Amino acid sequence: MLDRLQHLLRRVAHLLDRLSARTESPRGRRISLVASAVVFAIAMVLSLNGLPEGEHELVWWAILVTALVGIPTLIVLSAVEYTASAAVLGHQVRLREALPIALYARAANLLPIPGAALVRMQALKRAGSSYGKAASVTMATALFWMGGALLVGGVVLVPFHILIAVGFLAGGVVICALGYVAVRSIVARRGDAPHTGEAVRRSAVLLLVEVLMVAIRGVLFWFVMIGFDIGGSFQGAMVLPVAVVLASALGFFPAGLGVREVISGGLARLVGDTAASGVLASGLDRLVSLPVMAVIAIALAISGHRLMPHGDGDGTGGLDPDEEAEADAAIEHLFEDETA
Repeated sequence: MLDRLQHLLRRVAHLLDRLSARTESPRGRRISLVASAVVFAIAMVLSLNGLPEGEHELVWWAILVTALVGIPTLIVLSAVEYTASAAVLGHQVRLREALPIALYARAANLLPIPGAALVRMQALKRAGSSYGKAASVTMATALFWMGGALLVGGVVLVPFHILIAVGFLAGGVVICALGYVAVRSIVARRGDAPHTGEAVRRSAVLLLVEVLMVAIRGVLFWFVMIGFDIGGSFQGAMVLPVAVVLASALGFFPAGLGVREVISGGLARLVGDTAASGVLASGLDRLVSLPVMAVIAIALAISGHRLMPHGDGDGTGGLDPDEEAEADAAIEHLFEDETA
């Protein structure tokens, strides 16, 4: 079963790599950015026209809570996520060291490549892991993120569309199970003789962090709905993180720009909200997030934080040249099409 899973993950990774490669050229990046911007603009304009007539007032307390509390909280949780994924590989990363990595990973998602994954993989390699192991644990973390979002979305949809809710819940369980299998494989191959239950413990921590991130993201969407007076319900806000996950899976679009908004509109309709509320909540969330991330990034740069950690002396330090060559070869074979 494990061999089949690894074969499937390699083929999926290879397919995504081929799709993402189309946007790596300057021309491909321009096309991706322009297409995403056009879809985003059209979705926002149509949604603004679809709002109920009347005056819409800004609720500043909700906007400020989103910007000054919510966004920094998500960055901290992203750092906790990174420390949890590093622990699967046997690395002990302090939260203070993980914060700049989490911030730059979120910023890298603005590129038309799977930026966050690349930043975290590079950080894990600098901590002492091969690219192959870093890619494996990054994939496992992404599976728990997707599975957690589907589980939360499924619970929210139960009172509205039971069949869709069951599909979300079943998908979430299956994807989380795949994440656990991946973590178990990684832990089993570590050379430090980990405890028997470590794979279960590490998987539980990752799932808990991902579910918490999804829930907080949903609450922040609700605050955006309140702050900009665009309508929408709490249930509608809590299902929108599924759009974030699905759009992020399309790594060749910069931060899922435009795609996330379209998916958000469809998800909002599932709970009885207008599509406009979902689209605008997703789009306005971007406008609130970017300035806050910029300020935090400047503060980190001024304070002298480094993006990538150096190897330390506790057994997780740098690799020797032979190990480096083996590590670099691993990532090449990870995305190799075995049927070629």
